[in-house]
Amino acid sequence: MATKHWNRRDLLTTFSADVPMMHEKSIHGGGDYGLVHDFVQAVSQQDPSLLTSTIDASVESHLMGFMAEESRLNKGESKEIHLDV
Repeated sequence: MATKHWNRRDLLTTFSADVPMMHEKSIHGGGDYGLVHDFVQAVSQQDPSLLTSTIDASVESHLMGFMAEESRLNKGESKEIHLDV
């Protein structure tokens, strides 16, 4: 497996790591790789506009997935999702 050296420096800390790089399409169709890549870029550049998802959107999509699985386990029973915004 190939590795990529990643180095982050600012006035307070220095962080350096060799990170194993997996093929972009290997997990969740590349979605996990893309989210982590964008997060690392946003943090390293201190630019939240580089994030491709908000925590609200991530929580909502996970909740939908959990409810869909619960519905599947209960023979397709409809489930309501209540989001307090």
